[in-house]
Order: sequence, then structure tokens, then C-alpha cells
Amino acid sequence: MTATTYQSTIDIAEPAREVERAATIFVHGERGTFPPQAIANLQMAVELTMIVVPQCSRPRAERAVVDEFLIRIRLKLADADEAADVIHGAREQLADLFPTKDAEPRGFV
Repeated sequence: MTATTYQSTIDIAEPAREVERAATIFVHGERGTFPPQAIANLQMAVELTMIVVPQCSRPRAERAVVDEFLIRIRLKLADADEAADVIHGAREQLADLFPTKDAEPRGFV
């Protein structure tokens, strides 16, 4: 018997690059709206995460991507006066697109 291995040509850093692109687009977009391109980047990051980490379920991949996105926009907004409101609004909008309730919590507040 021979063992088969799954090999991917996808760079393991690609999901993180998609999240970074989404964060940049979101921070530079209009406040209060979620740019469709940022959503597309996050969806791509979820798909890539599941390819790069085959044992990762969709809910866990979504949770990881959303958590990373929120961390990155927090860093990009830094000390902006409205940062907390923007992050809260982003989290609420993402809850509809990426229901992460079933995923294991990571402690991001």
C-alpha cells in the first residue's frame, strides 16, 4: 500500500493576506458600510483556511478569519476616536455573514 498525501500549491500565508486586504479595504471605506470587496476577501480567506488546514471545519475557519480581521482593523484604527464603535459595528455586520456561534470561542472581546 502506498500512502497518498494531499499537496496544495496554495501558500499557507494566503488566508492572512486576504484578511489583511479586507482590513485595509474596510478601514479606508466609508464608515457604517461594509465594502463588498472586503466581504469577498474574507470569504476567500475562509475557503483558503479550509484548504490549507484540511481538518478545520467551516465554523472554526470563519471564527479564525473574523477574529483576525477584527484584530487587524483594531490595529489599523489605533487610537481613532471612533475605533470602538467601528469595530463593534463591523462585528455586528459580520455576525450575519459568518455565524461563528458554533465555533470554539477564542476570547476576542
